[in-house]
This record gives sequence, C-alpha cells and structure tokens, in this order.
Amino acid sequence: MQEKTEWELVDEPMPQSGSQRRSQERAQANPQGAPGMAQVLKAMMGRWWRWKLLGAALFTVLAVAMLAMLTGVFALIAAAGAVLAIGIGKLRQWTRRHTGALTP
Repeated sequence: MQEKTEWELVDEPMPQSGSQRRSQERAQANPQGAPGMAQVLKAMMGRWWRWKLLGAALFTVLAVAMLAMLTGVFALIAAAGAVLAIGIGKLRQWTRRHTGALTP
C-alpha cells in the first residue's frame, strides 16, 4: 500500500500588531500546547457549554436555597414546639400550685 503525502496550502504571514505578536510569543513559549480550561470544558460539554455551566450553577444555588428554607422551617417548628411545651409545663405547674392550696 502506498502512502500519499497530503499537502496543505499556507498563506504568507501578515504583519502583526504588538498585542498579536505578544500573544503569539506566549503561545510559542508553551510548546506542549496544553489546552486551557475553556477548551477542556468545550470538549467535555459540547456546544453552549457556558450556558450549561450557568444552568448548573443556577440549579445548585436554588437547591441550596430550598434546603436552607426547609431547614429554617423545621427550626421554626421545633422552636415553636419547645416554647409551647415550656408554656404548657409552666401553666400546669401554676395551676397545680393554686389548686393544691385549696384542698385540705
């Protein structure tokens, strides 16, 4: 089987401005070409990856808020139950003390 050489046409480089030259120098300074976090996320999540991250963050915030609200409701119910139990105990103690004085 014969291997065919594939050719690629490359345009001549255009003159670059200072900022473009600096960014190109930074890219050449990293010869491994390590992908940034944006490229990794795009490869993992596909198209619209930023919106997917925003949706996941929004879902997380809402879930934590709902959990906090439920915890707050349970805490309020427990506090109200404790106050009610203390009030009933004090009322029974007060009524026992006064009714006990009337009996011979």
